[in-house]
Amino acid sequence: MKELRLFSSWGSLALWAGFFEELPLWLWPSHIAEALDTVMGRGKDFFSPAKGIVIHHSATVGPSAFLRPPLLLGANCTVGGGCEVKGSILMDGATVAHLSYVGDSVLGNGSHLGAGAVLSNLRLDGQPVRIQLPMGPQQTDLRKLGAFLGDGAQVGCNAVLQPGTVLGHGALVHPCLAFGGFLPDGAVAYCPERPAISAGKPTRAGKDVGPKDAER
Repeated sequence: MKELRLFSSWGSLALWAGFFEELPLWLWPSHIAEALDTVMGRGKDFFSPAKGIVIHHSATVGPSAFLRPPLLLGANCTVGGGCEVKGSILMDGATVAHLSYVGDSVLGNGSHLGAGAVLSNLRLDGQPVRIQLPMGPQQTDLRKLGAFLGDGAQVGCNAVLQPGTVLGHGALVHPCLAFGGFLPDGAVAYCPERPAISAGKPTRAGKDVGPKDAER
């Protein structure tokens, strides 16, 4: 997709570049299985632990991680312990920290998800997902579609990216933030409000605390 360049290089996944670059960006996750069947002769650098899953030998998968096909994991990727990754592409050096969820998404080179981050792939109302692009939203007619992270993009711990979100090169989403839409290269999404801090005395055990007490 020439209008939006999220990835500077395909790196170890160059074998599949020609296949995906013929498709609109939002169709990449739903065509991973076809790509894996089309491109044969992956060579010694990749292995397939199960049908529909192809992993570079240098990738790391932590304990209790749940890999759901189809998946394509590039060189030096990391999927941390307790993660669930489904229907996604992780380019070289992409990191998914422990206890995170990645559904129907593409993570660019060197991108990073903090612990507990969620790339949601299903709208609450079940309607088709719209992907957010610089030129405006694009209806995909897909019921499930996650996020697209450009090279070096980062998502903080416990943040949530809504379906169809796109992060540009080096974009940053602060921890514990629910973000949706398009974030340009190098931009930062954050919540300006800081948590309220009370200097009140601790309550006694068993005492009911109402709204007035909470404001002290």
